Amino acid sequence: MIVGIAAPYYDLDGALLLDERDVDLSTTRLEDVTRRVTRTATLDGGSFTTDLGYSDSDRDIIITLKSPSESRIATVHNLLKNYSMVFLSLSDGCFNAVLSEFKQTGSNYTLTAKIKNRA
Repeated sequence: MIVGIAAPYYDLDGALLLDERDVDLSTTRLEDVTRRVTRTATLDGGSFTTDLGYSDSDRDIIITLKSPSESRIATVHNLLKNYSMVFLSLSDGCFNAVLSEFKQTGSNYTLTAKIKNRA
């Protein structure tokens, strides 16, 4: 399993398990991490940098589904429309996340999840 997505409450159509056969690994972004860093130019030609560290909530997970079935599309639509928060299971942990976008590109679909915190 690469990704598990589940509704926070019991829902027959509220769970999705995805593996290598379901996901386009060339465009899926599961492990990108960033730090909370800002850099501001100063008048003397230098810069001022602020590093506030790492937070799981700065991660956006982008999953590209390869030619998903109608039932998988319906499941994602159900989760996106009816739940403000879902559980997202990845190889590095489980997270509370918001499904923010589900777009079709040809026969593939791209799902974007914004992580809120580690569950």
